[in-house]
Amino acid sequence: MARPEVMVVTGNVLPRELETEGQRLYEDLYGGLSEGFEAFEVDGQWLSSFNYSPPVWDLGVSANSAFRASIFHHSEIGMMPEVLGPGTPVGGGEENYLIYRILKAGYTLVYEPSAYVWHRHRRTVPQLRYQIYRQMMGGTAYHLMLWTWTKTDEGCSS
Repeated sequence: MARPEVMVVTGNVLPRELETEGQRLYEDLYGGLSEGFEAFEVDGQWLSSFNYSPPVWDLGVSANSAFRASIFHHSEIGMMPEVLGPGTPVGGGEENYLIYRILKAGYTLVYEPSAYVWHRHRRTVPQLRYQIYRQMMGGTAYHLMLWTWTKTDEGCSS
């Protein structure tokens, strides 16, 4: 990351295989993990352009992201919250909250689609259903954290 204002770079996450119904459904109905093939960047101005919850989940996922190490010691950013993510009751939302804090602190996120990884989606429909359930729980927890910790309407949907 040559530019000092860039604190996170996310990349494309493509399906490793589409052999089963569960894998195809994840891509076809849920949209998979790819954010497309056009590069973009966002910053604090993008974040503040929303009256309510900014869609940080559209900026990439931690399955393919690089964070500048200094953000984890930054007083306005810090680590991913331990109450979110895999291994917690809610199972997700940690990267959304971290990206929100990076942008809120005035830094930039760059999405570079040519930096891609292959992801193996859940193979069966029951596994997929459970994964989406956990992702929805994580999204809800992210919104609640944003609303309660920031004391603003940013965690609310429009």
